[in-house]
Amino acid sequence: AVREVRAEGDGAVRVSGARLEAAGGVLRLDGDLPRVAQLAARMLQDEEDATDAGYGPAMELEGRFKVSGAGIDVNRWMGAVAQGEEEAESEAWTGPVRIPEGVDLEVDVQVEDAVYGNVEIRDLAGRVELADRMAGLRDVSMRAMGGRVALDGSYDSRPDVPRVAAKLELQEIGFAQSYRAMDLVRILAPLMERAQGTYSASLEYESALRPDLMPDLGTVKALGSVRTDGFSGSLPAMRELARLAGRPELDTLRTSPVNLSFRIEDGWMRVPPFEVGAAGVGLDVSGRGGLDGTLDFEVEADVPLAGESRVG
Repeated sequence: AVREVRAEGDGAVRVSGARLEAAGGVLRLDGDLPRVAQLAARMLQDEEDATDAGYGPAMELEGRFKVSGAGIDVNRWMGAVAQGEEEAESEAWTGPVRIPEGVDLEVDVQVEDAVYGNVEIRDLAGRVELADRMAGLRDVSMRAMGGRVALDGSYDSRPDVPRVAAKLELQEIGFAQSYRAMDLVRILAPLMERAQGTYSASLEYESALRPDLMPDLGTVKALGSVRTDGFSGSLPAMRELARLAGRPELDTLRTSPVNLSFRIEDGWMRVPPFEVGAAGVGLDVSGRGGLDGTLDFEVEADVPLAGESRVG
């Protein structure tokens, strides 16, 4: 339902109170397209006539909108898109998504609650920009995974192989929640599946995209840091160490505060050596994790046995 669509004398079209039921929720739209008449003239006339009318060959499609909503299930939306793509598979185009030159759109978004993948999102706010053949996410913030998320990002369709870049800030995110929500966490940090506690992190990321719009893992470059006041969790290696040392308190890993940096390049996440304390035992950790799921870490520990001797 649309409360009002108004054509102005300056050729603009303004929309007020548009209401769309989609993906299990409701979206509301307000905004304007200031040069719709020019666009229509260009579509209906040849370039020479449009130029004579004063619109010119470099006319842009401009728009400014506000979108608000609640109860949005992005998974249902994407499922409908996938079904449509499957039905039209014989005619499907698998090349990169190109943002047309001359498009200049800006959309302010506020969504009370939404679901994306395994992530429940609350209080989503931010801005989507389409301009200069690029798409951007600006000043995006939300509550998710037990904490808060802030994001800025871009999709550049100008190169032959499109690229994405993002800056991500996570505050007080639950370990287990992020394991369930993010593929990269499941690959590089399987310990988080059963870990208790929260962490904060910063990440700067860039990569090329494959034709299916998934990251080309060989091109991923990222710098980041992770901070936590400590976490607890059970690992098979720690259970075996506890048995050998006669130290049952080591069965569950409970760490001191951790502050570490990491780099992702050439398909590997590399972590500089760092120290962490657990149950009175110092652990020296170093190594790397592959984006293909390969883990190559070393942990050195000087563990007192139940008696006086020590095991290293």
